[in-house]
Amino acid sequence: MVHKVVKPFPYSEDGVTLIGLNVGDERDFGALAEGLASEGWVEAVDGSVEPTPEPEPAPEPAPEPTPESEQAPEPEKPAKKAGK
Repeated sequence: MVHKVVKPFPYSEDGVTLIGLNVGDERDFGALAEGLASEGWVEAVDGSVEPTPEPEPAPEPAPEPTPESEQAPEPEKPAKKAGK
């Protein structure tokens, strides 16, 4: 579905090259259209698509491990031979 830019922003179709989009530019944003519309950057040309509500926030990640648990145990040193 084609959407129209309502706020100018840089856009990259290939993930490398930025294209400066201006108010009024129209293009198919594919899977990105819903997110861009919900943030107010674009709107559907025919006006039939309304932004969906934001999803619930993700649960907080587990706490970072302590530095002691990240360190590998030191290898045992071989015993010295007596008499040499």
